[in-house]
Amino acid sequence: MSGEKVIPFDSPEAARLVTVTGWVSSDGRFFGNLDDAERIARYAGCTHQPCGECGVLCEKMYTRCPECRAKEESKRFAEKKRQEWDCVGLYETRQAPAIDAHARAYIAEAVAPALERIDELLTRHMGTRAEELHEIRKLLTEGRE
Repeated sequence: MSGEKVIPFDSPEAARLVTVTGWVSSDGRFFGNLDDAERIARYAGCTHQPCGECGVLCEKMYTRCPECRAKEESKRFAEKKRQEWDCVGLYETRQAPAIDAHARAYIAEAVAPALERIDELLTRHMGTRAEELHEIRKLLTEGRE
């Protein structure tokens, strides 16, 4: 201990009382007093926040309320490319489902025509009941080949 300063437990140098100022969220987490501390603490402690469009309170995990989200989805849907369906071309898509929650059909990017694989898929799910498979394929492709 030669050369080291000795500070006894009960010495005023061992510890001092300080007052700390900062933001604490409603769940008890301390965020200090830096630039974004208030915003971060408020977000951490809230359950709802204002909608970014209309200001109505919405669940914290969303930036917009259900009504504004629905309006935006309708706007995006209205801008989608449209074309007549020729009743042919059942396609698998990279983005499922091809019909959204509001039953709006979207034009899906064709990856592979599903009819080319129908026998394989049906066999996998139904076994080797050839007669039933033939009937199902006939119903699906009737008037389309």
